[in-house]
Amino acid sequence: MISYIEGVSPNDVLIKVCHNEASNIFNSIGRTLRKVHTIKLKSFGNPLTNEKIDYHEYLKGKLSSRLNSSKKYLSNIEYDSILSMLNKCDPIVENECSKSPVITHRDVYADNFIIENKTANAYIIDFAMAEGGSPFYDLGKLYISDIYRFPQFHSSFIRGYFDEKIIPRKERSLILYSIILELTGQLGWYGSIKNKKYLEKSLQKIKEISRNEGILWELLFNKKHLY
Repeated sequence: MISYIEGVSPNDVLIKVCHNEASNIFNSIGRTLRKVHTIKLKSFGNPLTNEKIDYHEYLKGKLSSRLNSSKKYLSNIEYDSILSMLNKCDPIVENECSKSPVITHRDVYADNFIIENKTANAYIIDFAMAEGGSPFYDLGKLYISDIYRFPQFHSSFIRGYFDEKIIPRKERSLILYSIILELTGQLGWYGSIKNKKYLEKSLQKIKEISRNEGILWELLFNKKHLY
């Protein structure tokens, strides 16, 4: 069913509204995404073909390709640090991939939400890339884009998505995996189209993660932006 929603993009209002209103927007985005991730599918991958895939191996293959194209931008120490993190995350990711698939949007960031004018509720749009997957896959892009820009509202998103005050311990590793997957993809893409500005932004984020520092690391593992 298709319906018309009269509203605006979160990016059009976040810098204009007061703190409480912006906090409510991130909370609503979290609640909306959580609802999407309750919709179960029969199989991983393209929901139109029902082709069965090993989702864990699919992610490992995608990540391996992205790491190869990203390696030239990182020092050996930074690259080895990222690999070590991924190896520690992998058993948790594998266990998560053994669960039933749900709808994953695969392009989650603020511009793919609409804030309804009447209710201020967030609605997610544009499911052109959607497929059966694991919920954590959708979090990486949102973290490196909008939550990175507005870390003060991270706790509001967490309350909306997890219905908890802080990120559950297991979920931190899954989000980290998704963040690295997304950032390595951006390095390869921005490098291929020679977009130096955005390449440097993505590179800064993954370098910070490799050193266990920066906004994204603090969001996941420290307390500075949790409350």
